[in-house]
Order: sequence, then C-alpha cells, then structure tokens
Amino acid sequence: MLKKLWLALACVAALGYAQVEPAAQVILDYVDAKALEALAGQPTNFETMTADMTTEFFELESITMVTMAIDADERRIASITNIEDGDFGMDMHIVYADGELRGVMSVNAELEPLPTDPVTAGALTTQFESMFDMLAEPSAPSYSCASYDGYRQYDGVLEGLQLTVETDIPLLDMPTMAALNPRTKLILSPDLLTIGTVVEVDGVTVLTVINDPVAYQRNPMMPDMTIYSYADGVATEVSRVQMTVTSLNEPLDPTLFELPEVPAN
Repeated sequence: MLKKLWLALACVAALGYAQVEPAAQVILDYVDAKALEALAGQPTNFETMTADMTTEFFELESITMVTMAIDADERRIASITNIEDGDFGMDMHIVYADGELRGVMSVNAELEPLPTDPVTAGALTTQFESMFDMLAEPSAPSYSCASYDGYRQYDGVLEGLQLTVETDIPLLDMPTMAALNPRTKLILSPDLLTIGTVVEVDGVTVLTVINDPVAYQRNPMMPDMTIYSYADGVATEVSRVQMTVTSLNEPLDPTLFELPEVPAN
C-alpha cells in the first residue's frame, strides 16, 4: 500500500503546485486508514481514566503538573493544575459536569473563584464535549484546508513529510489563544506516523517532537513530547512533557469532582 501511495503522490505532484491539495488528501486518506487499523486492536470499553501530565520549562525553571480525570459514562471531567515557579505558586481546579463548567484557583495559597469569560467557558465546554464524543465514536480529524509541502527538516530534531493543515479547534476561540496561528504543519515519518508539529505562536516558531509516535491512540491525552523554539535554522529545547495514565476503567475518586469552598469575604 505504501508503494501505491508514493506512486499517487508522484502523479499528483507532476500536475504542478496548484494541484497540491489532492496530494494532501492522498496522504490523509492513508493516515486515516492506519489510524482505523490501529484502533481495531485497542479496547473499546473506555469508561474512566485518570492521568498525570508534567511539563518542565528549562529556561524558566518552572514545572506544571496536571491531574485529569475523565468519566465518559457520566460525561464529566476534572482537571487539577499546579504551577511551581520559584517563589510563585498557583493551583487551578476545574470541574465540568452536568453541562456546567466550574472552577477555583489559588495564587500563593489565596483561594478564589476561577475567572472565566463567556467565550473561554464556551470554548472549554465544546472541547470537553468533543472529548466525550471522540471516546464514544473515534473519527479522523476534519481539516478545513490541507496542503502537501514536501520533505522538510528542522535542525535535525524534526524532519519528514510536511502537511500544512487547518482545523476547527474550540480552544482556539479563547482570548488567551489568540496568538496561536490556526494553521499547523504536521511532520510525518516515511511510514506516515505523525512524529511532530510546527506552529507559529505570536511570531515564534515552535516545534513539537513526539517521543513515541503512534498511528492512533483512543485516549485523549497527549503523548510524551519535547518542545523546541526554532529561529534562524536553530532549534532550542524549551520544555518536555511527560504523560502517565494512572488508571483505566477503574472507579474514580469522587473528591476529584468536588471543588474546594472559597471563603466568604
């Protein structure tokens, strides 16, 4: 099948730059086929999950730790974030349940309600609901545009076939995400596994390198990855993200979905 793919790409490329869209479709169709094949070998009874994510920022000497619990049957999610940055500390606890988003935050041990504007709340709600839908019935991403850019390499840390894609991601509607360019460059290995991405954030090029590429994973957690800034042909390591699934299809601790009470003023 891989040989047929390369033949198809050669035929499409011969038509010229204006026909690059069909080349992207050929690749995406093959990637989708590999994803469905990988999905067939994974458990289908995805009911509950807890996971820990640790992000280490080198230059800032900061560590962010996130614990997330997903209850697919009850359609509820809890996310607990702890940020340690020198003398500064911040905690956030967000719960999405019964279609309602609630949260509290603590800055240097002072607890207060999490301020959330309507646009951010709507984006988070849509994102969480899409996670439940993905677990119930996984499907391939839907791209509003896609082009095949050929082979690209970034300072030796990321190289492969490049697709530039644009998709509708609810979180991009959040004001805090305004600096993120909605177009993402996917970097694929010769056997068409996604091995990384290239995005523009407020004019800065950011490389994400997936440590252990897979065709598809049903759980919505990110894989382990290393993140670089990229400028003038040089990649500089910025942070590392490590994800650990701590439980799967086991009873969840009910306190994860209980917010601390904010003291009255």
